[in-house]
Amino acid sequence: MPFVAASLAFALTFGATLGALNLARLTGTWGVLHRPSVWLHGYVQAFGFLALFIMGFAFHAVPRLAAAPLAHPRLVPVTFGAQLAGVLAVAAALIAPSPVRALWIAGAVGLLAAAGQFLTIVGATLRASPRRHDSFAPWMIAGAAWLVTSAALALLAAIRDDTAWHHLLWPAALDGFVASWIFGAGRRLLPISLGFQPRWPRWERPAFVVYQAGVALWSLGAAPWPGSDLGPARAAGAACLLVATPLAAATIGLGGPRWPWARAAVDRTYERYVLAAWIWLFVALAAGPGWSLGLRLQGELDSTPMLDFARHTIALGFATQLLMGIGGRFIPVFMGRRLWSARAHLWAFWLLNAGVCLRGLEAAVASGLWPAAWPLIGLAGPPAVAAFLLFSANMFQALRRPSPSRGSFAAA
Repeated sequence: MPFVAASLAFALTFGATLGALNLARLTGTWGVLHRPSVWLHGYVQAFGFLALFIMGFAFHAVPRLAAAPLAHPRLVPVTFGAQLAGVLAVAAALIAPSPVRALWIAGAVGLLAAAGQFLTIVGATLRASPRRHDSFAPWMIAGAAWLVTSAALALLAAIRDDTAWHHLLWPAALDGFVASWIFGAGRRLLPISLGFQPRWPRWERPAFVVYQAGVALWSLGAAPWPGSDLGPARAAGAACLLVATPLAAATIGLGGPRWPWARAAVDRTYERYVLAAWIWLFVALAAGPGWSLGLRLQGELDSTPMLDFARHTIALGFATQLLMGIGGRFIPVFMGRRLWSARAHLWAFWLLNAGVCLRGLEAAVASGLWPAAWPLIGLAGPPAVAAFLLFSANMFQALRRPSPSRGSFAAA
């Protein structure tokens, strides 16, 4: 799985590791934090780690979930090359205190090309499925479309040399692309792997429509258009997300009864990852759209530190945690191998959640509950990086000796 290997390499360098260093500089008294370094961390973590990991998993899993062959398999290595080159070009452009715009634009073009190819492959594969009414397919197609939107926003920011467009980019990438993909995969995998009994089928489509509208309005409300009052759109998007997210979780079966076999046949470490991820998603929902809506109703603007906490809670607490849980559960199976170290997988869980909890001190500072906690936020970085190291060790061991039955590059 070249996609997964590259995604982990990005996380261990300019993704999670650089993020930990940036956080230490921001909250400590040593070093100077350059804004391009923050953007570099965000791009690499979103388009390098999260996007490449999801792409690799999708190319391997979607044909199985849809009971259809992978469409356009020859585009898969092209997609990988474009995504890899795009992330590397953006990283090279932003590694200096002053961004190199030509490289930034070139990298964003590569990301946009890869996103378009990803949407083409996934969309064609799902359209070929004999199970045309599966409820997970719209989430996956919408997620791929949001990746295209995110890459287009990255290109717009580079062309205009205006990072204010990042205020739209991050919710489009995290709430739109990553969360939609996780919701879609969750609808198919969680009832099978954890025994959740899906509920309220009539509410599945309304939850999907309201959620996608919420992401669109929530992102649009942050657009840097001079003279435009987009506060109502921002508030409406927040309200939609607050309604649709719990409803989508409920229709999957989270929090409800399980099938009897799940009482004894569930991988408990995997279960911990999944349940903790959804808890953190609701924390991020309260700190992001919930807090923003409350401020808007009082006539105040968004709180930047609270939004930063919400964004990192979605990226680390929800998305990374679910990718680690699903990766540790399914990737060794795909490769015909066992997990290298169940103990390392469990320790990665505790370290990751310790890091997210420490990052939660940012919410205590932003809300005024504990302003003096600001220097302690920097402690969130080391346990999170340690979690990535342990998870990467498990995954690289699984990738090191693939099973003889493994397919071609197109199998991710």
